[in-house]
Amino acid sequence: MKLTALLPLILSFADTVLTRKIPQNLQSFLDEYKGGKCPVELKSGFQFSENQAKSAKYCATPDRKFLWIAGPKSLADMDIDCDGANRSAGKCLNDPTGQGQTAFKDRVAKFGIEDLDSNKHSYIVFGNQKYSPSFEPTQYGVPELAVAVVVCGGQFFYAVWGDTNGGTLVGEASISLATACFGQSMTGDSGHSESDVLYLVFTGNRAAIASAADWKATTFQDFENSLEPYGGPLLEELCAEYAGEQGCYGGDGSRTGSTGDGGKSGNKSLGTRVIWGDTAARYWLAFVVGAVGAWALFGVFPWPG
Repeated sequence: MKLTALLPLILSFADTVLTRKIPQNLQSFLDEYKGGKCPVELKSGFQFSENQAKSAKYCATPDRKFLWIAGPKSLADMDIDCDGANRSAGKCLNDPTGQGQTAFKDRVAKFGIEDLDSNKHSYIVFGNQKYSPSFEPTQYGVPELAVAVVVCGGQFFYAVWGDTNGGTLVGEASISLATACFGQSMTGDSGHSESDVLYLVFTGNRAAIASAADWKATTFQDFENSLEPYGGPLLEELCAEYAGEQGCYGGDGSRTGSTGDGGKSGNKSLGTRVIWGDTAARYWLAFVVGAVGAWALFGVFPWPG
């Protein structure tokens, strides 16, 4: 096989976002609440699209440590947010509604960036302001730029609460996060319409993101990775509370979240990274890399005879 024939395939793997498989206890939490169950209804009267009834709501666990969005019999959809820096760049080029700044532009300026960039920052839109009904997450203990976990497309990612809605619409994320969730079909004018996305937002000072996150990251992958030290322990907390203190990995010794030591303890990082969440894909990638290596070796040093 010629190297030129392999290049498109190699590049397609290079562009693939590595994802986290959903731990069983988190999946159990998702299964219990994906039908719209809402233990504590904080505020209702919202909608996933302008032509739908205002039947979406903000929910919380009884201890109010974890908040999310639910429909009457579902979770939320994922519309696209392209606000902030470079709002017309990349896949946001065809966005008809983007604005020049996010709700926390002044806050993130303290971290040395102009504003959040939807093309590389993993963030969600949470809260509704300047309309009725309104929902202000900070009134329920959510710090600005709080860490969140987004379960989507059979995988999960870490994100920050990075913007708010001005009307009654809910269920929205940055274009980079939407692409990681659902692939290249996501654009500034084309999101994910099925209401099967869990936006899990954490409350309390423990959820606050500090300057140590890689705010100046040049890729979605690098920024999302930098959120794991904040989100990992909180996700472990949810799993432990939900499953009898067994954590996200069932108390088998492999659960850790983030240890705060940069992974030096040798424990498995919460949410093992895989390519597409598919073992076969990893074997195929190994085959491709091996084939390229063989081509390079015998191209330079032909087999004798």
